[in-house]
Amino acid sequence: MNKLNLKIIAPISVAILIGTIWILSGKNSTEETRLTNNYQAKQIIWHDETKHEGISVNTTKDQLNEDRSTILVATPVTKNKTINETLQQFSQKFINEFYKEAQKQESAYKKYIAKTNLESATFITNYVQNFDVSFVSEDYIAFVFNQHTNTGGSGNDSTSSKTFHRASGKEIYLPDLFSDDTYLLTLSEISRTKLHKKYSQGNNTFIKDGTTPKQENFDSMVLTQKGLLISFDKYQVAPGSEGIVEILVPFKDLSEFLSPQMKELFQ
Repeated sequence: MNKLNLKIIAPISVAILIGTIWILSGKNSTEETRLTNNYQAKQIIWHDETKHEGISVNTTKDQLNEDRSTILVATPVTKNKTINETLQQFSQKFINEFYKEAQKQESAYKKYIAKTNLESATFITNYVQNFDVSFVSEDYIAFVFNQHTNTGGSGNDSTSSKTFHRASGKEIYLPDLFSDDTYLLTLSEISRTKLHKKYSQGNNTFIKDGTTPKQENFDSMVLTQKGLLISFDKYQVAPGSEGIVEILVPFKDLSEFLSPQMKELFQ
């Protein structure tokens, strides 16, 4: 197993890596390096340096099974130990899933070879996790994560976020943003209105089912400087060809539903 843990100690000053499969170097070593010398992402997004002040990146990558299984996981590192522990647990779950899936795929590959005496390029396991800082203030910080998995098909992408109080390290959950427990109904109504404007009536069933006021339908909620970015998984509110669907709900549309603390923050 060629496992490589890279702790990037320099603050992010140029870019945050964003999703395609990493081309792994195959080195078996541990080193400290700057972010810009450490990756070969095909797409780079440029950022305002100030929002990444004090943020470093811990990058874990590995390749095994003759390069049929590869993983790259980027995890933010802050100045708060509690936040870092929560973020590392989040990433570790993704890493554990990779090793379990890689073992499963390799077992299936060996059975295929034994049966057919042929090689196949479809028995692969590619996992990539990238992140960005989606919101930052004096008291709060939010990270958005994209996780890409490919096990031989078209691949799958999912979006999730983590929001924290910077001083205490306490994680802020979706219900904490709102004044009462009717927020799911509010998000459902706003989402349906926006999605019906975006898609034809042929998507009505997708939209109705995917925006039912249930917690699991709004798990992929990202706090941004402009409002709440709601990400709907592939097939959730539209055909699979649409991929992940995103809508932005400005804070002004939510002001009467926000908790007093959040209302003050977003004024």
